Amino acid sequence: MEPILIKEGLKFKDYDVNVYRTRYVSDPRNAIIITDQITRELLFVASCNLPEYPCGEHQTYIKNWSENEGILPWLIEQGIVSKPITSVPTGHVEAQLVNIIHLQEPVILMN
Repeated sequence: MEPILIKEGLKFKDYDVNVYRTRYVSDPRNAIIITDQITRELLFVASCNLPEYPCGEHQTYIKNWSENEGILPWLIEQGIVSKPITSVPTGHVEAQLVNIIHLQEPVILMN
């Protein structure tokens, strides 16, 4: 099964991208992935799976550090996720819990 397209034809950093909603293989929680618009190559996994923290049916934790720096404000600007509800520690950084605005049914993330 393919991830479900949320928005296509966007620009993030120097890439022309599409944004998809899917689920983690190891856990039924939501994941947000960003692919190259043409090749569909996976460029970024915008979310992170933190099973030790609560997460609602239409929520996910956003990884806004390292190669993903700047992804949270960009996702908010694109109308894909809400502003953060809360932040939780994960190592030396924090992940932000957000609502996913597009509430389509996600599918399994294919590796």
